[in-house]
Amino acid sequence: MRDCDVAVATTNVSVAEVSIALEALSSRERAALKLAYYVQDYEPLFYHPESEGWRVAHASYGALKDAALFAKTKWLCDVVYLNHGIKVRKVVPSIDHGIYYPDLSVEKDHICVGAMLRVKTARRAPQRTARILQILRDTVSQKIVLQVFGSSNEELESAGIATSDGIVNRGRLKRMEVPAFMRACDLFLDLSDFQAFGRTGLEAMASGCIPLVPTLGGTAEYAIHGKNALVVDTRSDRDILDAVRMFLNLPDRDRHTMQQAALETAANFSVRKAALSELRLFQEMCWQDP
Repeated sequence: MRDCDVAVATTNVSVAEVSIALEALSSRERAALKLAYYVQDYEPLFYHPESEGWRVAHASYGALKDAALFAKTKWLCDVVYLNHGIKVRKVVPSIDHGIYYPDLSVEKDHICVGAMLRVKTARRAPQRTARILQILRDTVSQKIVLQVFGSSNEELESAGIATSDGIVNRGRLKRMEVPAFMRACDLFLDLSDFQAFGRTGLEAMASGCIPLVPTLGGTAEYAIHGKNALVVDTRSDRDILDAVRMFLNLPDRDRHTMQQAALETAANFSVRKAALSELRLFQEMCWQDP
């Protein structure tokens, strides 16, 4: 840390780690070092209210004195300010276009609907996701393929989620396997309670797949309902199913129009643009008088 100009925490846990590391510096070294916290989610929502985890996460936003907080969505900036009175700078989000790209040459005689079932993360709503997929399997008359990833069959069963013959489970995928999953899908369901940004939805867009994302959170950074995505209140099964059925009943031309709009939107979120926005922030921090 002595050779650094800026120390950046990225989670409430690393805020504590940065604080401990600062104790090893001299007062002169500490005065020369700039601090920042990249707020990637509103982490008090990860824990039960008033639990020890909640208290640590809640205190993390003000734990680093004079730190510059920054986040990738206006929603996150607003939530932190409203709950803590701390201003958060907005930077540009990004996705890796080196692995998330479409395959427009594939012709299919079906519509593929995909989803993530991550049973160990409650806010990602695995029970809701499984329930919606089961309803689609039992009620949709069109020729569709349903597939999921994120958990093994054993993990699903231990969480009380029954696997169905009509839903293909790809299990736990490695990072380089997720883009192929997205490219195979026409519609990707993210039925999380909320998304601070919803990078998976944008990665789906970049792969030529239309995402269904929660209205609560920061998905408005990229998702426009009916144009390049489906944006719904994921607390309502009816709203989810109505949106999915609307998409399934669209003429092919309209689905392709949405796909084109999704690809154009995703193209605006590059790693270079994100890196430059963060570099600008760090430069401004370092140019400030101590």
